[in-house]
Amino acid sequence: MEIDELAQYAASRHHLRQTRQQLFGNAMVLCDPSTGQWFAVLARQWDTDSGEEIHLCDLKCGPVREGDPPFLSAPFLVKQRDWAGIRLNAAEPDTVCRLLDRAVSMYQKSGHTILLPDRDSHSQVYSTTSLTQSHTISDMPTVPPQIQEMKKLYQFGDPSFAMTCQNFYRQGKAMENYEDTEFWSGRIDRPILTYHDLNLRQLRGYFAWRSCVRRGEYRYITPALVLMYISELICGIGVSSPEETIEKIEDLEKNYLGTGTGESYLHGTISQIKLQYAIVHGLPVDTARKFMSPDLLKTDLAMDVLRNPSEHTDDEILQALILIDPDKKLKQSPVTAKEPGMLPGLWRYMSNNYTKNEKDAFTLFFGSRIQVIWRPFSLFIYYEEHKPSETVYDLTPCRRYFFRNNTWYTDGYESYTFNRYLMGYLLHASDMRFRKVLKTGHLLKERPGDPVFLPVIDAYLDNREAEKHRVSIDLSGLEKIRQDARVTMDSLLTEEDLKEMEETAEEEPSAEKMQETEDAEAEKEDVQITEPGGIKSQDSLPDVSPALPAGLDSLHAHILYLLVHGQSPAKLIRDNRLMPSVAADTINNALMDMIGDSVVEADSGDEITLVEDYREEAAQLLGGYKP
Repeated sequence: MEIDELAQYAASRHHLRQTRQQLFGNAMVLCDPSTGQWFAVLARQWDTDSGEEIHLCDLKCGPVREGDPPFLSAPFLVKQRDWAGIRLNAAEPDTVCRLLDRAVSMYQKSGHTILLPDRDSHSQVYSTTSLTQSHTISDMPTVPPQIQEMKKLYQFGDPSFAMTCQNFYRQGKAMENYEDTEFWSGRIDRPILTYHDLNLRQLRGYFAWRSCVRRGEYRYITPALVLMYISELICGIGVSSPEETIEKIEDLEKNYLGTGTGESYLHGTISQIKLQYAIVHGLPVDTARKFMSPDLLKTDLAMDVLRNPSEHTDDEILQALILIDPDKKLKQSPVTAKEPGMLPGLWRYMSNNYTKNEKDAFTLFFGSRIQVIWRPFSLFIYYEEHKPSETVYDLTPCRRYFFRNNTWYTDGYESYTFNRYLMGYLLHASDMRFRKVLKTGHLLKERPGDPVFLPVIDAYLDNREAEKHRVSIDLSGLEKIRQDARVTMDSLLTEEDLKEMEETAEEEPSAEKMQETEDAEAEKEDVQITEPGGIKSQDSLPDVSPALPAGLDSLHAHILYLLVHGQSPAKLIRDNRLMPSVAADTINNALMDMIGDSVVEADSGDEITLVEDYREEAAQLLGGYKP
């Protein structure tokens, strides 16, 4: 148990407040707001040996006795006999709550004695006389019989919160159809209220307000009583079905809070209570989802898409990645516009082929499902006559609630476990690499975390390129087509056609004769023939042959070689009838993947110039020749 949990219980059950006391450093004190009576002192300490924070509590519940649980000890800060110390980290929450109930009960049973003066004496000596409430019949306000009967239903003796809820339900059912006309306009600043906490005027004022609400008339009342009205509804007081409960809560939200009559901050509380009620009572999933936070619902659905990418389209995967993008830049990426299926393809590839530290890609980025105890209606009085049986409620594909061993649990993917740094590295590295491959947008600078994912991105690109050029040919099918074609042709040819084909075959020269004829004709012609990528003129060319980078033929490699060595390739360009701008584009396109920028530039004439920043890189690509 933690300090905050105990403080919340003390506030909701006993209306104790927290105050800071400098007597104990930074310790907090739980005290009665009206009398100032201390019930508990709470403190945090850091254990240097274990590296953990220890939560300590001194509680005014009586001294420690033999046989008490091991987490009870002598008090840590308050050195008095009727105090005990508790290590909350090791304590059972139910036991601590019962000890706090005991402390409050002991204080209430002790009572107070007030000394009154002796009316017959003028001296300063006072006798001890207990003060009790005494009123004449004429002073007592009129109590409606129904309220009198309701008060008799309250059972004393058990201070537990469970009994408080049971008393509320029992009294509420008795007052289910009661109406009143005596309004009350005061304010109560308590988070949780029951009928037993109200005096007569407050009770009648509440029932008068509730009567108006049931008639569709909405007057202002203190928020604490609005929450008590919602407690009635979720306990089934004044309603006949779960659907009617939701309907009345929504009616209150629309006509009371929505018109500005009540405090607007209650909207969030009411949305939570509607969702919790829909889950606990098994209402349709579509109904419950209407009460979820829109952001949480979108995140859960995105998690389902990324967890099972093979079952979803490229667009669904892309939208899921855009939603969880920590930098919020993916949507504006030129890659997304030019090739929207590229990033979804990478995610599918990683889902099937990438693991790190024995975790698949999804688990690496988003963690595992987390199961925790779920406490619905924690800010309300809630009581059920019959406990539900074991049940499972799947709110979304990635979030479910289940009831087991009288306890509600929930499990799902929580945003605080997402590794947003790693996701940011992946999306940035892939965007950087894809821009370069697609030659779109400006090039991005590499971030420190990008190299982690560059190998898998490059592997995906290689696999994608291989898939693009892979052609599956069914040879058996081709053979059948050939056979069918022969049969069809034979059926169409006449005897004269067949005779003509035989004569033509006899007169047709052989392949060797045809080649000899072509060679003879070539020798007769005094014409210089240049193959594609060849060079017509060798003037001004060096004796060496530069290496040919991928995508660059020998002609353009020599043009680049001349530029690297400070010579003009203008004559070579003219002799081979090239346009300078086209030659420059050919060189730049061939080297873009290796250098990532334009290496040469063409002016309006025949000249091409080298960008000085890339002289050394170009020389290395040509075989390591340095200018």
